Amino acid sequence: MAADREFPQWCGPSLIRCAEWRVAWVSADQREDPMMKGLATLRTWAGAVGLGVVGTVGFAGTADWTRIGEKDGITSYLRPVEGERVEATRGVTTVNVPLCELISFYVDPSLATTWVDMLTEYEVIELNARQSIVWQRFDMPWPVADREFLLQVNVTRPDERTVKVSLVSTTDPRFPPPTDGDGLVRGVMSPSSWTFTRLSESRTKVDMVGHADPSGAFPAWLINIIQQTFPYNTLSAFAREAENGKVPLRSECADW
Repeated sequence: MAADREFPQWCGPSLIRCAEWRVAWVSADQREDPMMKGLATLRTWAGAVGLGVVGTVGFAGTADWTRIGEKDGITSYLRPVEGERVEATRGVTTVNVPLCELISFYVDPSLATTWVDMLTEYEVIELNARQSIVWQRFDMPWPVADREFLLQVNVTRPDERTVKVSLVSTTDPRFPPPTDGDGLVRGVMSPSSWTFTRLSESRTKVDMVGHADPSGAFPAWLINIIQQTFPYNTLSAFAREAENGKVPLRSECADW
């Protein structure tokens, strides 16, 4: 397994927060600096696992969540997870796309790179109409090793208005874990979900819960800072791309 360069022990949260602000304002020449590129990438990485955003079962209610912001119709939440080093995130929004069309967009592997940041490879093995294995690779600039995720994906219909896509890390002999020479680190995803609810013939509510650990040398405090921007970055890109074009409808949802 490839290794990230270790973050220095003196590098505290306040320093990274200042560095994040600096990345936002530095000149184009400064942005070419490897350290600045690395910090910018760490800040935006949380939006990179769009199809694999995860959440522990039982997170659906809002009582245990801390609301951290609302922007452009997207409400973002955070909450700690007992026994885990990384906080869970949640984002809720409404997309102006019919339910079947939105699901068809979400599961289309040819469209994933249009809204999942830094996603470079995406492979799907369909087990049946509602189950699949998904492998994803994300391009991370130096000094961070590329990340990959291997997911079991299941689609269910809790009721006639709702579709739930559940995801969780898995193993499969067709996708063995990376070795030292592969330049990759396999991230870990807990049980996960995207929940789509039809509000009308043209509008769909999206409720996304996230809890992804990129593994490797990422410090937990840094991941948790990054997580604060994850719901907005992911859902805004998803809604923008989904609303901008038509996709072939999945046959199993054409009569929804």
